[in-house]
Amino acid sequence: MSDNETYDVCLVGGGSGGKGAAVSAARDGAKTLLIEAPLSLGGTSTWAGVNNYEPAAGATGLPQELYERLAEHPYAESIQRRTASYHPDRPWGIYDRSDHTDYRLTLNRRCGTALTFEPKTTSDAMIDSVKEAGVELRPSTRFTQVQTSGKRVQSIDIQGNDFEGRIQAGVFIDSTADIYLARAAGRESAIGVESRNAYDEPLAPEQPESVLNNASLCYRIAPLPPEESLQIDPPPDGIDLDELRPVTSIRTYANWDRNMNPLHLMTGQEAFELGYRAYEESEKRIKAHWRLLQTRYGFERWKMTWVSPMLGIR
Repeated sequence: MSDNETYDVCLVGGGSGGKGAAVSAARDGAKTLLIEAPLSLGGTSTWAGVNNYEPAAGATGLPQELYERLAEHPYAESIQRRTASYHPDRPWGIYDRSDHTDYRLTLNRRCGTALTFEPKTTSDAMIDSVKEAGVELRPSTRFTQVQTSGKRVQSIDIQGNDFEGRIQAGVFIDSTADIYLARAAGRESAIGVESRNAYDEPLAPEQPESVLNNASLCYRIAPLPPEESLQIDPPPDGIDLDELRPVTSIRTYANWDRNMNPLHLMTGQEAFELGYRAYEESEKRIKAHWRLLQTRYGFERWKMTWVSPMLGIR
């Protein structure tokens, strides 16, 4: 199908921010379109393995609505408490399942609680929320061209499995991870830290810096069944285990699997410079990282079951 369509609001990018903005716009009566390149929703918060709320980051409103949807499904979410902090003899921090089931505990930093949730169930819950709000959702869809007038985006050309055409909207919202729409429209953008006088921020450096937060390729591990023998793959070529740091942020799924986030294996700057090759290089490093934990740090009765299909940029 090829056609032109008009909306009040069009959002490009279906991560947590795009999903929330789309639902809010539709509930306020706007004719709303949400397009997302993958088939699912959630972005970094689901398919990059960064599928948790940090301590005290729980909130009322849309986040609580999402939690309540997840709570209807067995093993979809887990309220957690930190049980191990980073230490030279145990270089990882662990959040384990908590006996508490009160979502309000995640609002209090003193409680040290967090939430971890299943990626697919979370994506499905987001899709249900979007559709119930009246948002038109087009997954597996990308924009290919941008038409502007002055500083405003007037329309975009999109292409998906069942639609190819032009979208006009009163408001376009760029909710992509890397401001793809704004950059395609020719808007000024920057990578890194702005200078102090750019936005009158007294704590910013005097000169702009290209420092970026780390890029994480998360993976999932599960206990090895008693009848299953341990298999340890050799480390990838070119990586010396003695030079790796085992530092890991570990979250516990509701079914007691572990989400492993080795924060230090790639800097954001390196990921930016590597481009599409960053994922391949990160995958090689996490395989070496996992072998290090298996052979030297007490994870010999665990196995890797999943690697996130996208990098998580912190």
